[in-house]
Amino acid sequence: MFHPERDLRLIILEILREDGKSISAISRELDERGYELHRLILTGYLRAMTDLNVLKEKEIPPAKIYVASKVREQNVYEVIGE
Repeated sequence: MFHPERDLRLIILEILREDGKSISAISRELDERGYELHRLILTGYLRAMTDLNVLKEKEIPPAKIYVASKVREQNVYEVIGE
């Protein structure tokens, strides 16, 4: 069950705080925390976070590993400025 009161972005960053993880590992951990997302939705969400430089994607065949980016998050004024 999805908990809309919690920010999924923050939960994913919390999961990736210590080490990079594959989509499967992230999905399993989200399931354990009560966030049941379809893998395709999770993949799209991770891709969006990568496009926004919140995450970095590393290709380690046969999987992609996601790690939290060290880039600080922009505030609303910086986003609008871009």
